[in-house]
Amino acid sequence: MHRRGVALLITLVMLSVLVSLVAVGLHINEKFSKDDATLRLMAQVQRSMLDTKVILDSTLADINSSEIFELLFLQPIVIAQEGIEIRYSFSPIDNTINLNKLTEKPYHNLFERILLELGVIDPSFLMGLILDTLDADTIERLPGSERILEQSHFRNGKLYHWEQFEDLLAFYAYERDDVRVYDIVWEKYVNVDAKSIDINFASLELLKFLLPTRSIDRNFKERNYQSLDDLGVDAEQIKNLKALDVGVSTQRVLVHFVYNDFISSGGATFVYDIPTKQKSRLKYFFN
Repeated sequence: MHRRGVALLITLVMLSVLVSLVAVGLHINEKFSKDDATLRLMAQVQRSMLDTKVILDSTLADINSSEIFELLFLQPIVIAQEGIEIRYSFSPIDNTINLNKLTEKPYHNLFERILLELGVIDPSFLMGLILDTLDADTIERLPGSERILEQSHFRNGKLYHWEQFEDLLAFYAYERDDVRVYDIVWEKYVNVDAKSIDINFASLELLKFLLPTRSIDRNFKERNYQSLDDLGVDAEQIKNLKALDVGVSTQRVLVHFVYNDFISSGGATFVYDIPTKQKSRLKYFFN
């Protein structure tokens, strides 16, 4: 299907269902017109989230091309009617290295290369901080690398959220006087919960480490790869990519939803798993 045709199809499908969400919103606004505005907003957002799940269940399972996902990620879908605006945006989530996998040798070696290339002054100490967080014991790999010994509220066993990694970075920067780590856009390289890495949506910065023998530029990114064999690398590199769970399919997306009645606004973000049709990391916000 032509790219423009795909874009039009996705837009029409999403907008047709979003119109129904607006209708639901109008009904709820009328029902709660005499009640607290915050309560009305919360009811609207929560009801819309239930309908959103139905939308995703019926549409995303049929998208099996990175080209279509690229169009879906390109720009928000917005509809406004009767003083209500609903906005959806989608973005890839499985496109960087999961720090919780650094105990596995392929991930460890790759992240070590990244730290060295990015000019981190003491990569061994930063790596030690992360690894001592991932294990459950309180034995230090290096002096000062076990944060739970100094912060009783710190949780070992895994990196549970991004803020925990940022806390380790701040501690590292203070201990090693290496403030340059704040200049690194870490989100282009790592996260804390990716299940895999879709090569089509990995950043240029990460691709240079994943494919060290390839020339990585904008032209490389403009292609949509249907197989690892399309990358033009040898069998050994493909083997290395598979060890890092690198593939060419999108299994999960990050959904950002905003409801705005121009008096107040709210919404939610969540991760949607396409094969299982489950959502996780649901967070509501209200302004």
